[in-house]
Amino acid sequence: MHNPLCGRDSNGRIKVGPYDLVDLVQRFGSPLYIYDFDRLRGIYQHLQGQLHSAIQIYYAVKANPNPEIVKQYVEMGAGFDLSSAEEMRLVLNLGGDPSRMSFAGPGKRDEELKEAMAAHVGMLSVESISELVSIGEIARLTKRRTEVTLRVNPRQGAQGFSIRMGGGPSPFGIDEEQIAEVMSLIQRSNWLEVKGLHVFSGTQSLDAAAIVENVQNILRLAEHCHANYGLKFEIINIGGGLGVSYHQEEKVLDEAQLVTGINSAIGAYLKGHPGTRFVLELGRYSYIISHYKRFFISNIMNPKE
Repeated sequence: MHNPLCGRDSNGRIKVGPYDLVDLVQRFGSPLYIYDFDRLRGIYQHLQGQLHSAIQIYYAVKANPNPEIVKQYVEMGAGFDLSSAEEMRLVLNLGGDPSRMSFAGPGKRDEELKEAMAAHVGMLSVESISELVSIGEIARLTKRRTEVTLRVNPRQGAQGFSIRMGGGPSPFGIDEEQIAEVMSLIQRSNWLEVKGLHVFSGTQSLDAAAIVENVQNILRLAEHCHANYGLKFEIINIGGGLGVSYHQEEKVLDEAQLVTGINSAIGAYLKGHPGTRFVLELGRYSYIISHYKRFFISNIMNPKE
């Protein structure tokens, strides 16, 4: 799916699909962002169709919160990765299903937690022990039993990612060494229950083998939590990190290798844990996967006017 979407015509003018770029700028002004919703939908539907049926794609709203883009994913039935209450309100206002939302990120305010819990967001990722305590107290005061997803910062760091979020102390998630303490707090609470596991180890990886290895490590961590703490995860968020090649000298992520490897790992895990559901997060990869020589246009849409 690495197809050039822009180039020059016989007169040397830059074309975006069938449209002349200069004409578009003259028509709509500059700066100008151009989106191709057919392309966007095609990427999502293609990848969702290739992945194991137990995997649901979630769009990371922080990648681009343009309401018109978010609306496309709502209409396709995608899930959503949220990093703020504002993003949650945006998706809800566009008709998004709260049960297909994951609210993650460190530093959530109590007001945001209350709002997410009241909206019945499907995955409320716990990033720290202090956040877990806050959620437990809100649940107690509102008398609302709450399911949480443990975002774990694994001891083993991921390789092959331009930005890594695991393998050492990090604000993103509970350190793997703290799981026992977390479970002790949950077991003492009448209002908390563990629903899932969330691991996001890095971003912008162009190495399919590294992404697959990271997924395998996440599933090994899930097995460890099951064996040592009796945790039976209903859902496992394997993160994302699928990279985009912005420069010609960069290789393109091998999607076929990626899909084959992830599907194999998920299939093997399901043999021992049938019924588990999985989330794969996509951000920029869901609409930026091509460049053309020195000209890069991130998103392309044919105007309907």
